[in-house]
Amino acid sequence: MKDKKILLAEDERIIALDLMYILSRNGFNNVSILADGNALLNKAVIEGADLIITDILFNKDMDGINAVETIWGKIDIPVIFISGLDVTLDTKLTLSNFVFLKKPFRENEVLEAIYKLLNNS
Repeated sequence: MKDKKILLAEDERIIALDLMYILSRNGFNNVSILADGNALLNKAVIEGADLIITDILFNKDMDGINAVETIWGKIDIPVIFISGLDVTLDTKLTLSNFVFLKKPFRENEVLEAIYKLLNNS
């Protein structure tokens, strides 16, 4: 399971580095870091992935929800959404293969979500 390809989309560098540390410390080394929803969309559609971890809001045009909705229209990839905001993920997201984590998150929450989604895919 540790060889799974993970796309990590996060525009806050400190959070991206924290997530990379959590992933690499737990043996997940096939990780690509992306800075926005457009990059996430392009990389996921062209190369595919086993899991996406994405922020919901970016400082660019496409947010994480819109990117994932477009990706899910083409391929089914489990997703961990992360946000510091209180958001409701509801009608737009019709697939059940996602988890929402509120920032700040703990390492065990991230790992629990990863294992849950990768074991269900």
